[in-house]
Amino acid sequence: MPKNESEVYTLRYVDFIMPMVKSIQEQQMIIDALKIQNQQLQLKIDKLNDLEAEVKQINSLLLQLEKQIKQ
Repeated sequence: MPKNESEVYTLRYVDFIMPMVKSIQEQQMIIDALKIQNQQLQLKIDKLNDLEAEVKQINSLLLQLEKQIKQ
């Protein structure tokens, strides 16, 4: 704290480095958690895409069967 109005504020390196390091660590934890969540969501998307392909294949087989029955 300045002692009078004309004095400037000072900040020691040690006063701000630890909070800065702590905040970076917290951000990294959030990033890591989001990466895991993203990977899990990507796996779900891949499974849904596989299921969609299977449904299309089943629909195609059903159409073929319907054509054979009509003949």
